Amino acid sequence: MFGTKVEDERKLLKTRSKDAFQSASNKIALIAKRQGVNFIDANKGLADEQGGLMSNN
Repeated sequence: MFGTKVEDERKLLKTRSKDAFQSASNKIALIAKRQGVNFIDANKGLADEQGGLMSNN
């Protein structure tokens, strides 16, 4: 099972970035459009102007 080892977590975190998340979101939006379904970008309400996780402060 993925995520049960520290090495798995480190590998996953190396590939997570603002740009990677935005790229994935853009690809999913395009697929949704091609399929004729609505895409709701749930990350949009969680990100700040730079694309990082918004602070609760």
